[in-house]
Amino acid sequence: MKNNKKQIDDQSVGMGIAGFILSLISFFGWIVPYFSIFLAVLGIIFSGLQMKKFKTGLSVAGLVLGILGFLINLFWLFVVGVLFTMGGI
Repeated sequence: MKNNKKQIDDQSVGMGIAGFILSLISFFGWIVPYFSIFLAVLGIIFSGLQMKKFKTGLSVAGLVLGILGFLINLFWLFVVGVLFTMGGI
C-alpha cells in the first residue's frame, strides 16, 4: 500500500514543479510585462491544479509567486501606461 502511494506522489508533482517554474520566471520577468502576466496566470493555474491533488511546497510557492508576479506586472503596466499618457517617456 505504501509503495503505491509513493508511486502516485512521484507521478503527480509535475504540475507543482511547472507552476513554480512559470511563476518564478514571471516574478523576475517584469521587464516584459505582457509575457510575464501570461506566465503568471499559467503558473497560478498549474499550482492550483497541483494543490487540488496533493499540497506540496512547490505548489504553494508557485501560487504565491504567481500571484505576486501577476500583481507586480499589473503595477508595472500601470506605471508605464501613466508615463506614456503624461508624455514622460
